[in-house]
Amino acid sequence: MIRKYLDPMSWKFRHYIGLALILSLFNLFGPKSFVHLFYLKKEAEELHKRKETLSENLSELQSQIQHFESSEFEQQRAIRKHLGYLKENELSLEFNDGN
Repeated sequence: MIRKYLDPMSWKFRHYIGLALILSLFNLFGPKSFVHLFYLKKEAEELHKRKETLSENLSELQSQIQHFESSEFEQQRAIRKHLGYLKENELSLEFNDGN
């Protein structure tokens, strides 16, 4: 009985249609299918956009770092802000909001 289905000469038209349908579904929804390739292409486009955004942010941050390294005033301001240092003869006022 099984040998009958293994011999393509004994197949009927519906067998070929069934096989074509199975292969078509596998091509559409299988691991290397057209749908999968569509999602991979979409993901690649999103990653490319993200890469462009990150490279823009990187160039902006590099220019800020270069400006910070070249400006002694910016360095002093950052130190005073983060560490709470004061210049000589400078007064610091702290206000509580009443809580």
